[in-house]
Amino acid sequence: MGLPRPLVETIEAELGPIGAPVPVGGGDISRAARVGLADGGDLLIKWHQNAPIGMFSAERRGLALLRTAEALRVPQVLLQQEATERCPAFIALEWLGRGSGSGDVAAALGRGLARLHREVGPHFGLDHNNFIGANPQPNRPADNWISFFRDQRLAFQMELAAKSGRLPRARAQQLVKLLARLDD
Repeated sequence: MGLPRPLVETIEAELGPIGAPVPVGGGDISRAARVGLADGGDLLIKWHQNAPIGMFSAERRGLALLRTAEALRVPQVLLQQEATERCPAFIALEWLGRGSGSGDVAAALGRGLARLHREVGPHFGLDHNNFIGANPQPNRPADNWISFFRDQRLAFQMELAAKSGRLPRARAQQLVKLLARLDD
């Protein structure tokens, strides 16, 4: 897999020469590759030819918020750009490696995720909207988790699915019942 030439040119103009891309999996909507830098470091580059406007900038902001919790190692964003006429939208991140399947690594991840989820803000939501995959995801502040989760996660995605014809009527009826009883 090669990186689009304009993407390579943009990254190299900012960060210096990069090595040959090595495809990495895990992304559902974007392509991703690991590339080496001349100084010996590595980058994870994610790009999308038709990314929704703001998708990677929202990811950059989300990673910055995660970093403030100091609960887990979060990759630094080295470069991010919306699509241009020549270049697809992309984000270039510090490469953290592939991880390990060992019990120690899994336990450390679990402890870090627990610390992250103990962080409390003044409300549920953010000061900006973001994405779940390529779908928009609203983040209007809410005073309680149930209303935030019901209205801005489940109900919003149900509406998108219904508008696109991907929510069967029987499933929609079940979900409406669930939303009505979510407080329970």
